[in-house]
Amino acid sequence: MENQLQLSLCSQISTAFTEAMTLAGQANDHAKAAFLKARECGQFLKTAKENLPAGKFVVWIADNTEALGNIKPSRAADWIRLAAIPEDALDSITSTKQAFLALDLLPTQEREPGSQTAHKDAQRWLAALSKSWEEISKAKERLAIQEWPEVQRLTLKARLKPMAELYQTL
Repeated sequence: MENQLQLSLCSQISTAFTEAMTLAGQANDHAKAAFLKARECGQFLKTAKENLPAGKFVVWIADNTEALGNIKPSRAADWIRLAAIPEDALDSITSTKQAFLALDLLPTQEREPGSQTAHKDAQRWLAALSKSWEEISKAKERLAIQEWPEVQRLTLKARLKPMAELYQTL
């Protein structure tokens, strides 16, 4: 009887485990899809902001809140910054929690202690990096990087080295 119970439990455990792992994989796929949709929304919001007079974007959001799906100005600003992140950087989103943290959708009580401050710092740093990357990309469009003056290439290389080391640490 004991062997029969063990076999039955093993089968039930195996089935439940397999189903749980399948659902977890689907959840991660859905989280990444949500992240990409948020980025797409950010691109649309950025286009809207660029086509409005300076200082009118927040007013436009307030005037169109219902038509925009009740998006708040702070969320719009976050997603505009998200739109500036190069697409290849999004490959590092590997879990639902990472996507929710990046989208600022994770309830505060589920965050790690002190992560609220760290998250805001990370958002600020990512926004600065995105802006810098955008400027470098524009400069590369104007003139191939190999044609830049040597001092500019060496300066850029020196400034990127600590970031490459940080990337390896992450």
